Amino acid sequence: MSKTTEERFWEKVRRTDTCWEWAASLTDSGYGQMYFQGRPEKAHRLSYEMFVGPIPEGLHIDHLCRNRACVNPEHLEPVTISENLRRGNAWDPANRTHPTHCPAGHAFDAANTYHYKNKRHCKACKAIRQTNRRALAHAGVTEVRPDACPKGHAFTPENTYVRTNGKWRMCRTCRNNRQRGTRTHQN
Repeated sequence: MSKTTEERFWEKVRRTDTCWEWAASLTDSGYGQMYFQGRPEKAHRLSYEMFVGPIPEGLHIDHLCRNRACVNPEHLEPVTISENLRRGNAWDPANRTHPTHCPAGHAFDAANTYHYKNKRHCKACKAIRQTNRRALAHAGVTEVRPDACPKGHAFTPENTYVRTNGKWRMCRTCRNNRQRGTRTHQN
């Protein structure tokens, strides 16, 4: 027997005191999603339509709680796209949070930063990588395979994806976190 859309919806929701957290698939930008009528739909839009009614033409759903994974219809309001952007301060550079230092602790300043593919990169870290690569090449080592990913997760057989040619591997924990949109360090 097939489950109804509402039954499938409730299986994926974890209620808290305030928000209804979407506990299933998330988009890259952190919105919940589920399949509805054969295609992926945003969970907060489905929630609004199930519990409140149709979304008026030309309006977007704003999360009043600022939590993109929330599907509580009391936290959702249809607004124009310009109002949604204004509320989220998306265009205000003062409200954007950018790291001031790289993960190794070097400052992202004009002298230590280069831009590649619309991202900031640390010149000091690049110099360290190049120095290490040259030292290893001088010692005759052609490939370095550390025991852990950059986030510190161990490369165990259970936690490692390996390409069939054996020249590439990826940490399963980091991959799963990226797919869920959590991007948090979890051991």
